[in-house]
Amino acid sequence: MADKTIQCRLLRIELEDGNVEILCTSLTDIKKYKHSEFKALYHYRWNEEEILPNEYFFLYKRFQILGDFWISSAEVATHNLSKKMVLEYVDILNQAIYPYLTNKGKKEYCKLIGC
Repeated sequence: MADKTIQCRLLRIELEDGNVEILCTSLTDIKKYKHSEFKALYHYRWNEEEILPNEYFFLYKRFQILGDFWISSAEVATHNLSKKMVLEYVDILNQAIYPYLTNKGKKEYCKLIGC
């Protein structure tokens, strides 16, 4: 996949405070996806800015790695994979994503799991 070319579109968004953000999107059709629509949607981005370098960029990759290796970890630790252990690891993965949810996402998450 490293040699695959991906087309993207860069958008310069001037914020109300005068700062400028450059957004990168795979929505490259400028007739279908107008610049003004991206500016209007900008405030729906992540709730918090990055604290660590590439924190959001690597978010998917971190969960991919965790998802790929949690069963192996459970089997190595106990030599027995139980329903209880599977549910525990599901909770670990779910709780890891929680801080990255929007306020609405956190409310919906709590409705699903009863927190």
